[in-house]
Amino acid sequence: DDLGISHSRNTGIILALREGAVTAASILANGPAVQHAIRLVCAARLQDRVGLHLNLSEGVPLLPAHRVASLLSPDSTQHSGVKACVGRFRGARGFRVACRAGA
Repeated sequence: DDLGISHSRNTGIILALREGAVTAASILANGPAVQHAIRLVCAARLQDRVGLHLNLSEGVPLLPAHRVASLLSPDSTQHSGVKACVGRFRGARGFRVACRAGA
């Protein structure tokens, strides 16, 4: 789980896949080390054992912030009254609260 979080986690997950300790993993598309994870997966020819980890609560969105404003923390950076692309997700708890409130 969570390929793309860090270089060290990517390396460990690839090793675990190669050695058979795990049978599948998922790539966190908005993870800070996602490009590294993709390179490792392709180099090891493990594409058939890797899925997508959909993430709506942690980190930075892949879409421009104005397209996903309801998912972002209310204190995200503002530019001209519109949440900037550097907006951050609300976090797991904030996401649950926003969903209950109908955001």
